[in-house]
Amino acid sequence: MASSCQFLTVLAATPSNISSGFRVSGTWPLNKEAFHTEEFLPSAVTDRPLPQGSEQAGPSAATDEQTSWPLPPEAEQHGPPTESDEPTMAKSPSSAGPSSSTVFAVTPEDIHAFPKAPERKESARGKKRGKTMIATSTPEMTRLKEEAEKKKGRSLKVPAKKLFDVVDDDSASDMSVTDILERDENELKLGVVESVKVNQYVVCEFAKKTQRFYYVGCVVKEIDDDGDIEVDFLRRKGSYFIKPLNEDICSLHMSTVKAVLPDPTVRGPTARTKGELVFSVVFGDLDLR
Repeated sequence: MASSCQFLTVLAATPSNISSGFRVSGTWPLNKEAFHTEEFLPSAVTDRPLPQGSEQAGPSAATDEQTSWPLPPEAEQHGPPTESDEPTMAKSPSSAGPSSSTVFAVTPEDIHAFPKAPERKESARGKKRGKTMIATSTPEMTRLKEEAEKKKGRSLKVPAKKLFDVVDDDSASDMSVTDILERDENELKLGVVESVKVNQYVVCEFAKKTQRFYYVGCVVKEIDDDGDIEVDFLRRKGSYFIKPLNEDICSLHMSTVKAVLPDPTVRGPTARTKGELVFSVVFGDLDLR
């Protein structure tokens, strides 16, 4: 393909072809009559007048009656214009005797007019129709700012009137005393963990520059002489935890362990939920991952 294009390009890109392309299009030498008027007539089928409400710098020419296309020189009519749009009456050739018969010259356009695209239907949604504009001009920028301010004013919600005074007190909580006690009892508390055992589930803390996040894992190796342990980490999926497809076993220092979790329960008996573990603790606002 490359070799074929190489020879074809050399044959086609000649000075004569390049200069003829400029000459045919009227670019050089400049020729304003390179394209005739009748060559643009097919586009008149889909040409639509400008909408009546559009802002125009000059006089409006939006009606179909005002829109006209110049005819080619061959189709121009010579002589005085007629006052009626009716078909012209051509007299029959002169005969020897008097004759009262006439011949009507009817063109195909009089029988069936040229097709014309109808006006666009307005959208049922009532969406504002766009228009061509220079957005950087001062009037357009002012109009756009006013529309944005109106839209912003409509989007502002009026605050609801408060019927009762809000009391910021512990007694105003919707939770019952039993729920509060159970929550306090089951809420996870982080702290210093001195020792762990194999198969215990722990919460490990990791820190970046500006944030702290936590992972839950199962201890697979007890603490060694350097104070390091090995943990097989889980992944959080909403309110439960699962083991990843690839084991994520990491060796870390004991100081990263912040809490020991109770033994989890399996979420369901099905094959899909067998690997879903649920802990009976409240993690609160911890960034668990």
